[in-house]
Amino acid sequence: MSTTIEAPLVAAPVEPVEAVPTDVFSRVIPFMYERHYWGEHRKESMTDVDVAADRLTPEDQIKAKALMTLNKRMIESPEINNIRLVDRRFGDFMRRVATPWRPSEFFVPVGLVQPVHVNAKKWIESRERLADEATATFPQRIAEMAEKDPLHDPDFYPTPEEFRAKFTASYRFMDFGVPELLRALSEHAFEEERAKMAELGREAEHMIEQHLAGSLLAILTHLKDLLAPRANGRMPSLRDEALKPLLEFMALVPMRDATNFTGLQNVVKQLEQLQSGVTVDALRDDKQFRAVIATRMEELAASVSDLVVDDAQRAIRLRK
Repeated sequence: MSTTIEAPLVAAPVEPVEAVPTDVFSRVIPFMYERHYWGEHRKESMTDVDVAADRLTPEDQIKAKALMTLNKRMIESPEINNIRLVDRRFGDFMRRVATPWRPSEFFVPVGLVQPVHVNAKKWIESRERLADEATATFPQRIAEMAEKDPLHDPDFYPTPEEFRAKFTASYRFMDFGVPELLRALSEHAFEEERAKMAELGREAEHMIEQHLAGSLLAILTHLKDLLAPRANGRMPSLRDEALKPLLEFMALVPMRDATNFTGLQNVVKQLEQLQSGVTVDALRDDKQFRAVIATRMEELAASVSDLVVDDAQRAIRLRK
């Protein structure tokens, strides 16, 4: 049974939030999601595996094997791959509209809570449907592995019901407030928790600014490389959606900027001034115009690079 993967999830238009309170946690809401799979690999014994048999004694082989593990692929399932693809798309969506905090945890701007909620529900629904499809084909995939694997053992596989139960997913918005009940129980503990929250708020503000700057730097650098000639003198081809990441960033940054990041705002204003008349067709048709825009992208990327002080944020990937 073939599976059609849905288009990447995108944010729905939302109205910007007018009031900007002082506390960062009144401008962003923590969000987390979890997803689980059936393990496609099984740990196998190294007993019957030779390790550098031509140069190690049997005793040294035993010592070497004790430091190694051997994983065996139990199944090859396009249906499970489809589940991982949907998970990856949802993760990409979250990184476009929110700030990563911990693995699978984000700071969501209050103006983007609704599209995050809508897309999280769509992600869960897609995942449930694909997990059902993976379960329906599970016996067939086991039979296919039996033909490929000389060491195949059907007892190593779960039942379809057990297999399906492994594919779970959930999400929730979290509250980072200090419980008022704690004040009644211990004023000292309450004040300690407030201090921890203040420190976390400062950390959140730094992460939000670095994620915004890192995201824009990746976009501008990518565009600069697309618009400038390669080392061989040829111009890279421009796809119709070449400007989409920049346009999406510009549309969402007023809601995502929960810290009033002045340095980034200055670059965004310059981009807004530059944006008029810049289309993919214009860049394709006018080489001189393309060169001018490439130079401006390089200059603006340099300005944004000065704002990125956290090297980890420079690893942000821009998917084509």
